[in-house]
Amino acid sequence: MGTPTRRLGDIQDDDLHLVGRKALGLAQLARAGFNVPDGVCVTTAAFAPVQESMGAGVNDPSQALARMASHAFDASRVPARRHAWS
Repeated sequence: MGTPTRRLGDIQDDDLHLVGRKALGLAQLARAGFNVPDGVCVTTAAFAPVQESMGAGVNDPSQALARMASHAFDASRVPARRHAWS
């Protein structure tokens, strides 16, 4: 599993698949000199165990959504992350 969180200051232009458009946009604005508070983004790597705990394929979004809608979430199968950004 990849890193479950990433600081905005560490996000690069090729990280879109990990952090999404909003976090990438904030990181680009910060690099351009705009006043953006430092923050942390939860990456797609953090979501993979949630999908797997529900029996959904990580690479099949439609199947994942259908299974997630019909199954209870089993939090015991997701690894705990107490200090994810330390």
